[in-house]
Amino acid sequence: MTINTSGDIAIGNHTPDGQLSIRAANASFPRLVISNTDYDENINLSTYHDANGIYAFLGANAKLNSSGNITRDTTGHRSSGIFLDARNTGNIEFYTGEASGNPEERLRIASDGKATFTGDIATAQDYPT
Repeated sequence: MTINTSGDIAIGNHTPDGQLSIRAANASFPRLVISNTDYDENINLSTYHDANGIYAFLGANAKLNSSGNITRDTTGHRSSGIFLDARNTGNIEFYTGEASGNPEERLRIASDGKATFTGDIATAQDYPT
């Protein structure tokens, strides 16, 4: 760990390039995890880099695996997440967990601003007040 004279912190073998900078040992798919081991639940910020660029996933009980695929992270808990694709597409995708807990894409906002929903579109009567 390195702390420079401005108080910026680097974790890993590098010079701080922000207030808190973390570099993973494996640069292809670094992952930051906040765990609650009592309930087998995790919050993950995982990234993946390939020849096309980088993408990131912020997930509750979901993560990017070592192949860059979105997967459930913990046991039978539900999952959700946001996928930021800074490679070829520039899409933002939103995921929720089905009954089995596996993350499924529900909404995609493409780089041209068009939104695509999967599943049924809810109406106000689906959610009475």
